[in-house]
Amino acid sequence: MSGERAAWGAGASSRNVPVSTAPRKRVRVSWTPLACTAALVAACASEHRPRVTLEVGARTPAPSFIIDAPVAPHFIDVERASGRPGRAGDTSFWRLVRRADTTVTPPIHLVYGTVPPGYRSVAPAAMLFPAEYRVRVRYVHDISTLTFSVHADGSVR
Repeated sequence: MSGERAAWGAGASSRNVPVSTAPRKRVRVSWTPLACTAALVAACASEHRPRVTLEVGARTPAPSFIIDAPVAPHFIDVERASGRPGRAGDTSFWRLVRRADTTVTPPIHLVYGTVPPGYRSVAPAAMLFPAEYRVRVRYVHDISTLTFSVHADGSVR
């Protein structure tokens, strides 16, 4: 009986649960499939992320930008980068909202102060003065930004 009890765990008389005496095997987990999946997801996400670029030779009063994305953004904001983000009206210089009744096919050629087809301006574009600004392209779940500077000579970089 004592040999029998050695093969059974504590409380064997009430539950009769065998205890394995064999050594445990180490399970090796290969991280390669997980790493490949994460890399693929990141690559796809960056491929579909909107890109905002400043056109070469842009100058005030109307610098121009190219917004390239799989679908047109819901909002386009131009705001002063050194302002207090998050406070309505403090930093906004121009805001565009996509109209629901039209189809917009990217890329979007955006000239500051000129409303592109398929959008409406919430407020007229304010004059840009020498400072740092940000173009913010927003979707429901994604944001892309480009920071640019307006210099005293009217150049934009």
